[in-house]
Amino acid sequence: MLVDANEHLEHPSRIYLTSSSPFYLASVKESALGRVTSRQMWPLSVSEVAEYTSWGHVQDFLDQYMVYGLMPNVYNNPEQARGFLEDYCEGLLLRDLLDSNPVRRPDKFRMLVQLLAYSVGSEVSFENLGRECGLNRLTVEDYIRKLEQASIIRVCSSFSKNLSNELRKGKKIYFFDNGIRNALIHNFAPIAEREDAGALWENFFFMERVKLHDTRRDFTQIHFWRTTGKGGSEVDFVELKDQTIQAFECKLSDKVRSSRGHARFQEIYPGSSVRIVHPGDCREIFGNHVSGS
Repeated sequence: MLVDANEHLEHPSRIYLTSSSPFYLASVKESALGRVTSRQMWPLSVSEVAEYTSWGHVQDFLDQYMVYGLMPNVYNNPEQARGFLEDYCEGLLLRDLLDSNPVRRPDKFRMLVQLLAYSVGSEVSFENLGRECGLNRLTVEDYIRKLEQASIIRVCSSFSKNLSNELRKGKKIYFFDNGIRNALIHNFAPIAEREDAGALWENFFFMERVKLHDTRRDFTQIHFWRTTGKGGSEVDFVELKDQTIQAFECKLSDKVRSSRGHARFQEIYPGSSVRIVHPGDCREIFGNHVSGS
């Protein structure tokens, strides 16, 4: 109604609707087709930070970003970062999300969210998650869909094209922001002291690439790749745009320059490019100038 009234004003305004709009627009009867432009609002990206500082600054503070994330309040007030993130998760999960989408067992819902946080970088099974939380598979699927709509997680599906033993229905779950993920498990230990440092780099890489492609509006799809059976191979991420395939393997150490999955993927998809990516490669893999994919 506001949009319709605005169109008849002598000087119409530009109207912005923020927050998790799918929940609230679901009850609107009038069609907004052709009158609304929908864009995802992300945390800050490292390319934005570099634009206003430098890529050297990004590299100097990368460990901090991988632990506390890049929510605007966190970036602008790093000394209050943990308190903000803990409060944000508590409010988002227990108030905003559950108030607008009541669930029968909020305790089970919260348990599921924490399990997903501990599973970053690993393939997840809805059946197994349900068994651990005391929920059925369909309920787990429904809760994960709600979490994705609320911009808490993002589902990464598997890539398959050529081989019969390529995983076709696998899924990995990543969080929109590393700081939110760490707040959910109440762990803000430095990167050097963490057993999950590799998973944090993988989550960080995935979301920075998602932000990059969404900002460009280049419609690139991101998947992971794995073959099943004895001697199976895996590649962390496969980016697909039209007929172009580009794959990435995330490694913390810059001494790692190849992997079995890397070699096997290129053998199966000879026209593809495969790159081992390290935290020191930020400018090349997250900069707006980056080519490919």
